[in-house]
Amino acid sequence: FIPVTLGTASDHSAGGSIIQKLGMEIDNLSPELAKQLGYTQREEGVVITKIKPGSVAAVAGLRPGFLIQAVNHKKVTNVNEFNDALGQPENKRILLLVRQG
Repeated sequence: FIPVTLGTASDHSAGGSIIQKLGMEIDNLSPELAKQLGYTQREEGVVITKIKPGSVAAVAGLRPGFLIQAVNHKKVTNVNEFNDALGQPENKRILLLVRQG
């Protein structure tokens, strides 16, 4: 597991626009994606599907295929939970718990 800190909440606005500013796209971890990427059926989270070159996410070392399992110590199992966790106003920093397949 890799903890990754990506800027501060004041650097970003809420929801999907945060993901765009971070420079990544995500998707739910489906059974097909899990098998393709080498994750077990018991693992939960959202998968990074695309990283924009030179973005905050790229500089932080994130790559497509990485599994994000928590945002600011809050477990996320789908894209909606990920967006909700990013949008919390008390977040001073964005900390992701990431697993590489």
